[in-house]
Amino acid sequence: MQKSVSYFPFVAPGLRLGLSYGLIVFAYGLTAFYMPCISALAAKTSAHAAVSDKAAMTSSTIVIKAEPDVVFKAIMQSRKREPDRRKLLKYDKNAALIQEKLLDCPVIGSAEVTYQELETPSSRIDFHMVSSDKLKTFEGCWELTPLPDGTTQVKLSTFTEPKIWVPFSKEISAKSTLKDIMRRLANLKGWVETDLAGVPQD
Repeated sequence: MQKSVSYFPFVAPGLRLGLSYGLIVFAYGLTAFYMPCISALAAKTSAHAAVSDKAAMTSSTIVIKAEPDVVFKAIMQSRKREPDRRKLLKYDKNAALIQEKLLDCPVIGSAEVTYQELETPSSRIDFHMVSSDKLKTFEGCWELTPLPDGTTQVKLSTFTEPKIWVPFSKEISAKSTLKDIMRRLANLKGWVETDLAGVPQD
């Protein structure tokens, strides 16, 4: 009995060490086994979020009496059409860096945003935010579709999200975004068709 008791202090630490080591090995194996599953789930969730953002975009279309290449050039020129609103900071190889002041934004009033436009000549222009003082997201695209009668259908899609959250912020933002989209499309149509008619631009 005494012999058994005298050995117990040496046996107990060994058991504790063995159990600790076993738990470490088990945890490592469990992590290694499930990590690919966790990564795949995270990637799937990220992809789903991206799809949701695309679905949340606000869009409108207009038909302009001109060929796509003419309309495309007019979109490029619009970067300098409203100097009180926007400024072209840099242009290189179908990529433009633009700084713009967005006016009459709901909740936040006005916002400054720097974004990049990536051109696919005569077809589309994608844009995404680089930085902003009040916006969390600003992205979208211009899409040009030639029509059989020689005109061009122009679709402008935009997704804007402020940094500040308020109830119904998405609905409010979408309504304001649509108003701005229609303004941009109307301006573009006016510039193109007025220029083609030979009337000096403002």
